Amino acid sequence: MSVFGKRYVRALINRSAENPVARPTINLRDSFTEAAIAAGLIKPGQTYDVFANEDTFLRGAFIFEDVGVYLTPKKAPHGGFYPDGVNGRLHVSA
Repeated sequence: MSVFGKRYVRALINRSAENPVARPTINLRDSFTEAAIAAGLIKPGQTYDVFANEDTFLRGAFIFEDVGVYLTPKKAPHGGFYPDGVNGRLHVSA
């Protein structure tokens, strides 16, 4: 990792320690079910259990990664970027 990268990660960690945020409530069952319906893996009314077996887990991992990669570089309407979304993604990756 470059010197700049190390400084950036350190700054993010320090910022997080100074201004902690509440842990969000995440419902993986509903989130992955909605994604699986959108992807055509299941039909509406069915539930996608991402932890059922290796196949569903790997599909869920790819969906999770694809969504994160897709959303991270999105530009904000005013011409900048969505810093909170990018910072959150970097925190999870770090």
